[in-house]
Amino acid sequence: MVQAAEQFFESNAAENIDFQFGRVVVRVSLPSSEIEVCAALRRTLPPTSGGNPEFVIYLIDERDGALRPNITWNQESIHKNGTVSVHHEEGVMIVFEGSTRAINVLDQQRKVGVLLLDDVSRYLMWAVTCPLRLLLNWIADNFNGELMHAAVVEKYATGIAIIGKSGLGKSTLSITASISGGWSLVSDDFVLVENSKSAFAIYNIVKLGADDLPRLDLRLD
Repeated sequence: MVQAAEQFFESNAAENIDFQFGRVVVRVSLPSSEIEVCAALRRTLPPTSGGNPEFVIYLIDERDGALRPNITWNQESIHKNGTVSVHHEEGVMIVFEGSTRAINVLDQQRKVGVLLLDDVSRYLMWAVTCPLRLLLNWIADNFNGELMHAAVVEKYATGIAIIGKSGLGKSTLSITASISGGWSLVSDDFVLVENSKSAFAIYNIVKLGADDLPRLDLRLD
């Protein structure tokens, strides 16, 4: 599947988006026809500070002729939510997400990932706040990192992580601390933690709705 994706992008027009993921650069390649998705990812993913990409992720869908791999899942790999996960000894990670029918593949040795979708154009409908999260978490394993579901604020080179389930107010509390308390907002939802010491923002957006703005004394113009 990884080789098939590489061959597809070698012979078809692609849009490449390089972004900073902690201390490494990751490239996302997707069909250049997906103008809206490209623009949204450029807004969401932090720009690179320079350097060549160390990992490449291909976004591709069945409309472009991509074929779903013929994989046999054993019963132990199937979770209650319909997600299926497989780890091959060769360093290939595969997860099928039952809710979205997306297949995530990462070849750790080749440093190439594939996100196979039914329709790339609909991708951001369900991944607008944290695109590529599963693949990025696997990539982080290469440098002793992990994605943490937490908000982080920083002051004087010291960070505080605010951990909690979705909807408990991580975004509201961290943004309030940034606006009123003099803290710098690193992230309000997901962060990359390296060596259990350093935290990096992964996405350039905050997870707030219109109903949250009055509590922060903010308004939409």
